Amino acid sequence: MNLKRMLETAADRYGEKTVVVSGDHRLSYSDLDSASNKMADALLNIGIKKGDRVAFMLPNSPEFIITCFGVVKIGAVVVPLDPKYKVAELDELLADFLPRVLVTDSPTLELLAPCLSRYKSIEFVIDLDSGQEKPFLAYDELITGGSEDRVGAEPDPDDTAFIFYTSGASFTPRGAVLSHRAMAEEAKILGDGFGQTDRDVMMLFALPMSHVFGLVAVMLNAVCKGSSLVIVPGTGLSIGSFMTAIEQERGTMFLGIPYIFALAVDMAEKEGIKNDLSSLRLCCSSGDFLPDDVVEKF
Repeated sequence: MNLKRMLETAADRYGEKTVVVSGDHRLSYSDLDSASNKMADALLNIGIKKGDRVAFMLPNSPEFIITCFGVVKIGAVVVPLDPKYKVAELDELLADFLPRVLVTDSPTLELLAPCLSRYKSIEFVIDLDSGQEKPFLAYDELITGGSEDRVGAEPDPDDTAFIFYTSGASFTPRGAVLSHRAMAEEAKILGDGFGQTDRDVMMLFALPMSHVFGLVAVMLNAVCKGSSLVIVPGTGLSIGSFMTAIEQERGTMFLGIPYIFALAVDMAEKEGIKNDLSSLRLCCSSGDFLPDDVVEKF
């Protein structure tokens, strides 16, 4: 299966069921399919084609997900990058995968604008916030002008869908090339292992979708299984707001890193547990060693 077909199948099956929650913003499966079709059409209209690389420097947001599916629907390649990367780091990365498009937001763009001219491969910059002057493209205008009809062409399951950069055991970044098939299969395998269904509500907190953990194990996994995904807004590590979101949205699953579980335990020990967390059925930790004492206290 390719990722285009994965979303379309979910949209046909779940329709108006909510797939993404971010603050007051709620997006249904049909909304996500339609909006990503518009983005796909807009990208085709500016000349982006199969195999072209599209760099993402974005925080977690519904727009990240919409644009991500818009890119893969036309067979182009998503390359998620940490918005906190410094210019020296970007010099090496962008010279390696040569993106034609950069998708970012106004705060990041303000920092990058003075040095954009050195990245010769970048022909188009899409500003999520529409806060910059031309020659940058406004996300809202692209979405408004695109067609919501589904793209006719089907990416081959073995076509490249994503490139994730990792230094591995060295300080030299290397692009891990992942196909549609690999991403879709991994999302399904994880969901099967979690016993995940369309009744689950996945919480996304302090885990960036620019990382494979947040993008595949959380976002793509939720879409694959027909679950809902709650993006807890804000950049700070506010455990209190996270707990409140679990209670409000009746979150059933959380995947995170050990540091977040340690923070939760620390808050519970100091302040007690103030929210109803009884909806949670599964918590998973990854990315580093989770100490036994944190597990026992949690």
